[in-house]
Amino acid sequence: MRINKIGITRTVILTKKYAIKIPKTSNGWKRFIEGLCSNMSENQCWNSCKSEHLCPVLFSFAGFVLVLPRLKMIDKNLEIPKIQT
Repeated sequence: MRINKIGITRTVILTKKYAIKIPKTSNGWKRFIEGLCSNMSENQCWNSCKSEHLCPVLFSFAGFVLVLPRLKMIDKNLEIPKIQT
């Protein structure tokens, strides 16, 4: 298991199979709320679009926890198509 604390608003816990995103509490209430809203927005985007270009959300609890499958890093030079919403 690895914990990524680099993000400003969310901490990501990486297990062998999952990426778990939780709002950060160490940067004050404003950043916590932003992390909460980011989780809710990511879940809402997945539920409304379910595009093959997005990582599927497996579980969400009111923005406090977002669980996704852990994926391999893609080539940063790869051209990513725009998503039609």
